[in-house]
Amino acid sequence: MDHEALATQLVRALAAGELTALTSRFDEAMAAAMSEADLGALFGDLERRVGAYQGIVETRKEPHDGLVVVDVVTSFERAPLAIRLAFDGEGRIAGLFLRPAAQDGAYEPPPYAAADRYREENVTVGGPPYPLPGTLTLPSPGPPGGAPALVLVHGSGPQDRDTTLGPNKPFADLALGLASRGIAVLRYDKRTKVHGQAIARAVANGEPFTLREETVEDALAAAALLRGHAAIDPDRVFVLGHSLGGTAIPRIAAGDAEIAGFVLLAAASERLEDAIVRQHRYIAELDGQLSDEERALLEKSEALAREVKALRDPAAGPIHGIPAGYWLDLAAHPPLHEIASVRRPLLVLQGGRDYQVTDAAFASWREALASHPRATFTRYPTLNHLFIAGEGPSRPEEYLKPGHVAEAVIDDIAAFVSGGAKRGP
Repeated sequence: MDHEALATQLVRALAAGELTALTSRFDEAMAAAMSEADLGALFGDLERRVGAYQGIVETRKEPHDGLVVVDVVTSFERAPLAIRLAFDGEGRIAGLFLRPAAQDGAYEPPPYAAADRYREENVTVGGPPYPLPGTLTLPSPGPPGGAPALVLVHGSGPQDRDTTLGPNKPFADLALGLASRGIAVLRYDKRTKVHGQAIARAVANGEPFTLREETVEDALAAAALLRGHAAIDPDRVFVLGHSLGGTAIPRIAAGDAEIAGFVLLAAASERLEDAIVRQHRYIAELDGQLSDEERALLEKSEALAREVKALRDPAAGPIHGIPAGYWLDLAAHPPLHEIASVRRPLLVLQGGRDYQVTDAAFASWREALASHPRATFTRYPTLNHLFIAGEGPSRPEEYLKPGHVAEAVIDDIAAFVSGGAKRGP
């Protein structure tokens, strides 16, 4: 029996919602422990926590206590995970576990980070009921009058302050690289990572949860924290948004007129439900073939997109584990329209190998900002969504390879932030 091929087939069926393909193979103990409804709820909760399933990266097989254990390393939007299936001698599923994908080695600072040029201190962004632990990386020694500073705003999913993805920590790279160049950087754990259970209870009690509660409020609190810090020049506080954080930039700008300027890093511009369909299709077609499981997953994501577009009632049930009000709020704030009201300096950066936020999005920002007097655009042909270099078509598995944000990106952001712009209309 080819256990790896079987495990791959079963994980694709799970992602496509074909739960019976797995439950029909459960042994007696598994059948007693997990129903089909339980399995569906487990996978749904997983996608709520780490984003949409994107594809299979690799499989790893090993014997264990008379069983054959296969780890199917999968790519989700915000993390690589291993779905572990344990098979008995008859090919029945005797165990199913979810675990982080194995990673080799600890994080190493990028070569452009100079440890003698920065220091770090712990801070808390915001306050009750959702205080967030963060790290402020300061140039050392700091310049007279205070350093310019940058807030880093995460993309989708419950991310940590470093936006850790596999062995990579792009926000840590940005913080250490920029502080080595004289710019203070504040990064913090995302609200949905630190307070996920409390947020779920609040939503169940009818409290709103939109991009504002998820991202915008904390970015505003972080900018205010920097302006009040003795080592920061309050007139030179900037905000960087990555991916969905870039989508939020017009709303962050509207909430704080004192922010000096903004960096849009692989900023998403299309509707979220359309992005999910496009990314699923891209990954499914990478090998030039479309399997039945991949076709089923595409149909599932297309059905989700239709359901979201038909949504009208904010009190309706969640779609894809996301409250109806969240989807409606996104639709009510088209970023390409709202960016026109932001007249402060803007730096828009794009990786040419990014399949999550593509060149089409970059072009749409350029068009929306065509008349903006202080908007700058830079594309890096070899960089992916994390702004790490690679070759060929970008694939989910490359996120499992250690790398660092390209130094050119650090240099361009540093030039923009330190270029003399101060807060003002």
